[in-house]
Amino acid sequence: MGTKLYFTSLLVLILACLCTVWLTKPDLSDSVLYKVNEWVNDIKKFTKSFSSQNEDGGVVLNDNETKEEESIIAAWNNFIKPPSKKFKRISVGINSCVDLIVRALPVFEALHIRPGSAKDHAILKNFDDLQETFSYFFSKGSAAERSYMNKEEFDKMVSVAENISNSQVIPLITSLGLNEEELALLSYVGKGPHTESSPTLKVSHAGSSHNNQPEIHKVSDVILWLLKTYGHSRKSFEESRLTRIHFHSLTYHIVGTLPEAWTNSESAVAAGTEVAGRQACNIEQLESDKVELKIPKTFKLHSNDDKLREIDEKRPVISWDMEGYHFVFSPVLVCRHPIKTVGLGDAISSTGLMYSQFLTKYRL
Repeated sequence: MGTKLYFTSLLVLILACLCTVWLTKPDLSDSVLYKVNEWVNDIKKFTKSFSSQNEDGGVVLNDNETKEEESIIAAWNNFIKPPSKKFKRISVGINSCVDLIVRALPVFEALHIRPGSAKDHAILKNFDDLQETFSYFFSKGSAAERSYMNKEEFDKMVSVAENISNSQVIPLITSLGLNEEELALLSYVGKGPHTESSPTLKVSHAGSSHNNQPEIHKVSDVILWLLKTYGHSRKSFEESRLTRIHFHSLTYHIVGTLPEAWTNSESAVAAGTEVAGRQACNIEQLESDKVELKIPKTFKLHSNDDKLREIDEKRPVISWDMEGYHFVFSPVLVCRHPIKTVGLGDAISSTGLMYSQFLTKYRL
């Protein structure tokens, strides 16, 4: 009897990015690689090289009057450069660093949840639904994402999670990719900055046109706090592996790194933001009329920033150093009418990682 292979769309997406853009061989068996190669060949046109340049290396623009989005696209195309050394083999793990990571059994024990029947619930209304859904997917060796409708019980779970230290899990991870909800929740549970009252980093004052966006200075503050608290340090936390955090939201990305461990971060951030708009619009190359810049006109890079910044569309990638860590910021050109959003976060994280240069001496 032949063996049947089943793949999720996210796995194929990441493997396609690795294999076609980087010609990297994932750490998989030959039979699996053969099957993946069939899918990769079908979507090579979509995952071809990021740059679109003329023979002289310059970017060709259409109109005499260059729009803001066109200038950013041109800057990215000139800016994105692969690292000097590429990863030779990649082990692919799906959703291993996506959400707040806590051990289920200690949480269940603290909430007095006991093993029982297994059943999937689309919406969780109480601890019984949680136990049954967890048992259902645990028995299948898979994961699921569900909404919890009972606020009182949800708050109780968060309270329990606060007592399960982040230091037990985060230091085992070398590079951490997070969206705005995940970053805010990590800060809230770990008693980090800007989340004292609730797990959110969005604009708090009324009347702002950017209330649905996480504030840039708050995000970089939390990234710095995570790296200082749980990241690798020769002085205070030498056994930790964490040296890089990649934050991505709808409108911008920020990467914070230990500069002795990672280089080429500017190209990595630019590549991640470029692929976000391109994949959401499901197009091979960004087109200025299909995307738009949606970050605030002025912003601070961090809480101690002594001036308001503005995006220079010819130099959209901004770098700065703070307390021994290197930070890189880039806006996203947001797709006006998104077509393909499934797996977008995974595509962003994998692209940013592949354009990063990791120094081997930090592979603890």
